[in-house]
Amino acid sequence: PPHFGETKVWHQDNAYFRLTPKDIFGFWIACDDADVENGCMHVIPGSHKQGLAEHGGVQDDYGIVEPPAISDAVACPMKAGGALIFHGEISHFTPNNTSDRRRRALQYHYAASHCRSTSDSPFPPFQGEIVVAGEDSETS
Repeated sequence: PPHFGETKVWHQDNAYFRLTPKDIFGFWIACDDADVENGCMHVIPGSHKQGLAEHGGVQDDYGIVEPPAISDAVACPMKAGGALIFHGEISHFTPNNTSDRRRRALQYHYAASHCRSTSDSPFPPFQGEIVVAGEDSETS
């Protein structure tokens, strides 16, 4: 919300899922115009090629232990209805909303049906919820 929206710390989405192979992507849809002032997404280009960074913390503070420098980040402003599609291991965050405007977004994750949780996952094993295309490898 305006003035109170907090930072979503630097993280990589696959740190939550711990899927292998790394055939996962995020789909972030802006419901309101998103810019630097109201906390648009920031990414580190190419960071997905380096694999998962060490993550720690709890709940909304679960993120990269040694976060990247903000000077290396690229802001991704977009109009309401715009979408950002990114690899599940790209480093990203959203800063505080310091504006008078809302910055709402929807985020979805898609993983190939052959993806499985790794043994070091700190979360419950991945279970695909919806098969978007093709067949669920568990039933085929």
